[in-house]
Amino acid sequence: MIPTAPRAPALKTVRCAIYTRKSTDEGLDQEFNSLDAQREAAQAYIASQQHAGWSLVPDRYDDGGYTGGNMDRPALAQLLRDMAAGREIESSVAHPDQNLQRAPGRSDILTSVGRGLSPDLSDYCRGSHSSFSSSFSILRL
Repeated sequence: MIPTAPRAPALKTVRCAIYTRKSTDEGLDQEFNSLDAQREAAQAYIASQQHAGWSLVPDRYDDGGYTGGNMDRPALAQLLRDMAAGREIESSVAHPDQNLQRAPGRSDILTSVGRGLSPDLSDYCRGSHSSFSSSFSILRL
């Protein structure tokens, strides 16, 4: 009998949603605006993590014209509801990192709605892929 090499463990898929936000609605009527640019950057980051099983979910979570200083943001509220309900989203990516919450590193804003950025489940990534010089906020369940 010919020995076979052990199989690598199956890669766990991490389905990622993208959250975008802009504090004002100025310029959002343009064909390509800040929300589109944020989404493109986050899509590229997720694509760079395919080796780790990351994949993009098609749903859009865009809050144009909403401050990051509070939780009164419909798209963020929907994203958190979808994550909590198990809508096949394990991770959310926001770029730049301040878009998820105004003060990076403060988890109390998200914890107040039942989801937090805990050290073992969240990352503040500063270009973990060599072509990314910007920061991303990653919220994982």
